[in-house]
Amino acid sequence: MITKTKYKNKIYKQGMIAESYRHEGKINHRILKNIGPLATKEDEIKAKNLLEKMKRGKKLVAFDEISHDKVLEYGIAYLSEKLWEKFEMKEIIEEMFSEREMKFNIFESIFLLTVSRLYGLTSDLETYGWIKNDLHYPTDIQLHHLYRTLDFLEQEKDKFERLLLKQLKKKENLKVDTVFYDLTSTYFEGKGPKKAKYGYSRDKKRGKKQVVLGLVLCNGYPITHKIWPGNTKDKSTLKDAVSDLKGKFKIKKVIFVADRGLVIETNLEELESNEYDYIIATNRRNDNFVKDLITQETEKGAKTVKVDGKRRYILCFDKETQESEREHLKRTIKECQEKLEKIRKDSNGKSRRTENGIRSDIEKSLKKDKKFFSWKFSKEKAFTYSLKKDVWEYENAIAGKFLLVTTSGLNPEKAMESYKDLKFIEQTFHELKGIINLRPIGHYKDVRVEGHVFICVLSILTRRFISRTLAETNEIIKELKRVKAIETTIGEEKYYFMTKLTKKQKEIFKKLGVEEPMKYL
Repeated sequence: MITKTKYKNKIYKQGMIAESYRHEGKINHRILKNIGPLATKEDEIKAKNLLEKMKRGKKLVAFDEISHDKVLEYGIAYLSEKLWEKFEMKEIIEEMFSEREMKFNIFESIFLLTVSRLYGLTSDLETYGWIKNDLHYPTDIQLHHLYRTLDFLEQEKDKFERLLLKQLKKKENLKVDTVFYDLTSTYFEGKGPKKAKYGYSRDKKRGKKQVVLGLVLCNGYPITHKIWPGNTKDKSTLKDAVSDLKGKFKIKKVIFVADRGLVIETNLEELESNEYDYIIATNRRNDNFVKDLITQETEKGAKTVKVDGKRRYILCFDKETQESEREHLKRTIKECQEKLEKIRKDSNGKSRRTENGIRSDIEKSLKKDKKFFSWKFSKEKAFTYSLKKDVWEYENAIAGKFLLVTTSGLNPEKAMESYKDLKFIEQTFHELKGIINLRPIGHYKDVRVEGHVFICVLSILTRRFISRTLAETNEIIKELKRVKAIETTIGEEKYYFMTKLTKKQKEIFKKLGVEEPMKYL
């Protein structure tokens, strides 16, 4: 209806949408929506269009009835949820806990803990606040449920890993013919649990207790992991890794690829006794047998230089790497000489120090590069130094080279390529520590530490569902962090609207085979 008002000889029109109703036998009208002034013919046409929309069931609201309350995280969680559906992770987790009577939704708890790491969260308490205040994911999960989840995960880990590998074989046609194994360490702030021990820190955190983490990858996917006390030697872990593959997964034949830290005779014999082939790098130093093989001249990328029964020794070489390492070696020697010359002048001048003090200066200044030099002191405590020619010549000879030992039937080039694929474990450790925030660990019970690491590895698995390329995964996550859910109140009701997808975001969903999220959530 349109009302007209005359003021100072001018007619003003006001638009309203009303409905008629009968009350006690009389016809009455009630206003459903005030449209406002109708100053032009176009305003009247718009008003009639609004009336038609209302007749078709559309709900019309005024701007002052709308408030945007929150902007919530949505994009990565949505994508992860769809990828977990694709790989039937809910079915795996339900089977994993099928013999337990759970009093909360363990699947939701595991999923949310995992996804929070993709958003860069660092603690379970922070995750809980994020779930309640910053994420669009309706759930009844409470903080104590998150902690209980960590307790349960370690107890059911073996069952989960068996089910996961079975699913990867089914969904990705994964063939377990080659596995990659490596270790890292991660440290604690504070005392830590029983497994927290002082040991060799790959994080360069002296004075921090740690645990050692071993990881097995197959075609880029983490299929199993294990935690040892922080003072565990690398060489002693291989037997457990082989036992898991043989016992837990019933893998009878496989090529086991590992780095040089595991090369001792007992480890090679352990692999051979289990009929596992292997490709392992040898130590380039402190082994006369290796020295004789690795110093051979070669221009080939890879060639067999010795056969010893089932074992073949393959010399690998890269010309560009050789040139780069030799240039670095020259710079290192020059820098060390400059440091030593400064120490010599200081020690032989007015600020003369004791022999022990000078030795301490040398070790602190040169660190591992002290192997290139020898030094001596005269009766007057004068200090002189000289280059160790044999050490220099050996380092120069092995630049750009490494030596593999293998029992596999792969030709030298293929064996070298397989060994170089260990870079995917290095990439995974980089993701765990730099992106997923594995460290430092803040838990003080071994079971919680196990659960924390489990969640971090699950986050890596989810990243692999997205892409096996680090750069692409990072770019996809960065892009989908921009997809938000806007919490909006209209009148007395709450609605959730998704931000409009860009062309790039649409392409991501299409590429991953995931349907685009609905505009209205």
